[in-house]
Amino acid sequence: MWLSPWLAQGTPVWVGQVYYGRIQDPLLRWAREQGLQDTEVYKFFARESLVSDVDSAQRYLYQNLWYGGSLERVGYLRGMEEVPVTEPVQSFDGTPFFTHGMRMVAFLSDQFRAIDEVTYLNDPAAIVQERDADMPFEGRRVKPPNDRLHTQASGPLTVTTAVPSAEEAEEIFKVDLYARNIQPVWIQIENSGDEVLQLSPMGIDELYFTPREAANRTRTRVGAEHAGRYERRGHIRLSVPAHSTQSGYIFSRVDEGTKSFNVDVLGQDSAYLMTFFVPVPGLRIDHHAVDMNALYSPEEIRQVDLAELVAQLEAMPCCVRDAAGEGKGDPLNLVFIGEPLDLYYAFMRAGWDETETIYGASLWKTGLSAITGGAYRYSPVSALYVFGRPQDAAMQRARGSIHERNHLRVWMTPLLYEGLPVWIGQISRDIGVRFTRKTITTHKIDPDVDETREFLLEDMAFTQGLKAFGYVGGVGAADYDNPRGNLTGDPYFTDGQRVIMWLSSEPVALDELRLIDLSPYRTGVIGP
Repeated sequence: MWLSPWLAQGTPVWVGQVYYGRIQDPLLRWAREQGLQDTEVYKFFARESLVSDVDSAQRYLYQNLWYGGSLERVGYLRGMEEVPVTEPVQSFDGTPFFTHGMRMVAFLSDQFRAIDEVTYLNDPAAIVQERDADMPFEGRRVKPPNDRLHTQASGPLTVTTAVPSAEEAEEIFKVDLYARNIQPVWIQIENSGDEVLQLSPMGIDELYFTPREAANRTRTRVGAEHAGRYERRGHIRLSVPAHSTQSGYIFSRVDEGTKSFNVDVLGQDSAYLMTFFVPVPGLRIDHHAVDMNALYSPEEIRQVDLAELVAQLEAMPCCVRDAAGEGKGDPLNLVFIGEPLDLYYAFMRAGWDETETIYGASLWKTGLSAITGGAYRYSPVSALYVFGRPQDAAMQRARGSIHERNHLRVWMTPLLYEGLPVWIGQISRDIGVRFTRKTITTHKIDPDVDETREFLLEDMAFTQGLKAFGYVGGVGAADYDNPRGNLTGDPYFTDGQRVIMWLSSEPVALDELRLIDLSPYRTGVIGP
C-alpha cells in the first residue's frame, strides 16, 4: 500500500494492490520452462493459473474486511481498462494477468461493524461524479446437482441451495473433490429488486476456494486445460444485478452430516442474512433422532419471568449423571435461551460441528484418529444424562487432533422465557485420549472448566451470535486445592457458576452485547 496525498472527509487515502502469490507453483514453473514468451504458453497460463486472476484476490480482501468488522462502506470505480483473459498483459516479473479493471474503494471503520451495518455503494456516484456503467456484473445459470433443494426468501431476494454428495460431486467434476477437502455448494440468487446486490462466499465458508483454487487442488496434469471446468460452473462474480438470476457453485471445505452455512447478501441499505441446514448423505448425526417438539407435553411447559428463570435454573441438577442417575459427572455450566435454529445458527457461525452416533464406522474412525493423531470432526460423544435422558444434541470444535477438542452437550428444559426455549448444558475441553472397552476411547478433560465456559462465551460474542449474557449459581465452587471429579475420575475446579447466553439469529456487534446483572435474583440454592 502507498499513502496518497488526498484526504476523504478528513481521513487519509491509501492506494494499493492485492494478488495471489504462490511460492511453489508447478504451473508457473512449467510455463517458465516452456517459455512465457511463447504466445500460446502465455495465454494458457492466464487461462489456468491462480496468480493471473487478480480480481479473485480483490474479492477475497473485500469479504475479509467485511467479516472482520473493519468495513464501513465499499464500492467500485474504474481503475484501468478491462484486460480479458484471452488477451492478458504482463506484470513486472513476466507473469500474465487479466482483470475487469475495477478498483475497490473501501471506507474503513475504527469501530467494530456488524455484517449488516456495512453499506455497499453500488452507485459509485456517491464517491465519484458519474456512474461507471462497467460494474463487475456477470449473470449465469448452472443447473442444480440434485433435487434436494432448500429455498428461503427475504424482501426482493430468493435464495435456493443444494449440496451434492461425494458421489454426485465426482460425477459433475470428474474428480473426487471430497478426498481433496472440497465440497461444492450450489447457490441460486434471484434478485427481483431495483438495486444491485453482493453475494459473499465467505458466509458459506470463511476459507472458501475460488474456482481456480479448486482447479489447482485437483490438477493431475500440468499442461492440460482444467480451470474452465470449475469457472463455467462456479460463481466468479459477486454482484447480482437488479431483476436477474444467477446460479453456480461456491467451493467450500467439506462438512459431512449437515452442511450448515450462511448465504449473506449485501444491499445498499440492507443486508440479507440467511442460514441453511442442508443434510448431506453419509453420516449418522446424533440429534437427527431427537424430536424436540415431543420432549414435553403442553402441561409440562412453563413460562417464567426473569426472577423465576434464575430460581428454576439454580434448582436444576448440578451435574450430568450416568445412565442409572446415580454418579455425578461434569458440571452443568451453560444455559442458552433461543429457538433450536438460533442455537444452530450461533454454533455454525462459530465453526462448531455436529457429532455422529456411536456405531461401527464412527468407532472405527475414532480409534483410527486416536492412533494416528488425526482430526475426526464428527467423533461421537458418550451419552450423559439430565432429566433422565441423554443429551438432545452435542456439538464439538476440533483442535489440532482428536485428542484435543472442545465439546458440549445440551438438553432442552421445560422452561420458556419470553416465549423462547431455555436449554441447559455442559462444556469441557479434551486434552488427551485414553482407551476403554465400551467406546474404544474416552477423553481426559482440562480441569479448568470455567476457562472452557468463558471460551464459549467469547466465541459466541466474537462471531456475533450473542445479544446478552449473565451468571447464575450452578454446581457450587470447588477450588484448585480441593477439586471434584467427573464420572471418569478426571478432576475439575470451578467458581460454580452457570453462564446464561441469550442467542440471536441476527448478527450483534460486540459493542451492542449486554451484560445482565442477575445477582438480585440469585437464591443461593445448589441443585441435586
